Amino acid sequence: MAYAKQVNGYVQMANTQVDQSWVLVTSQPESAEYREVWYLDGSDIKEDTSGVAERVATAHRKEQVKIRDKALASMVYDFGDGRVMQVRTTDEANLLRALKAMTSYGLVEIDWVMEDNKKYSVTAADIEAALASGLLQGMQIWSEYAP
Repeated sequence: MAYAKQVNGYVQMANTQVDQSWVLVTSQPESAEYREVWYLDGSDIKEDTSGVAERVATAHRKEQVKIRDKALASMVYDFGDGRVMQVRTTDEANLLRALKAMTSYGLVEIDWVMEDNKKYSVTAADIEAALASGLLQGMQIWSEYAP
């Protein structure tokens, strides 16, 4: 049995399962979190709204996680001279290793592949500034995350 519901001007199709006194509606796959339960009350079909708040909260939490993860994956440090370095949490270990290598071997500059996939020279001070910015950005994103 097919089910259609208009939401925000769009028609959403879903699979339904019917068993004499109830109908379970689960949206197709882009809205897998959405679920409605309907029941028969005499000859009327009514929506069972129990658990709606929990389902809405779960969907909201998952949306907030997506927003947070996108922000964390987009963290960059702009040097202001055309160089933009990615400072995501996944980049932090590479930056720390580069900084350690520079100080251990007395390197003044190294080449670093920036956000635009081009190599630029960076100093230890550049890397330290980028790391500090990344840490602050990450703390800000996590403080704004409201599950």
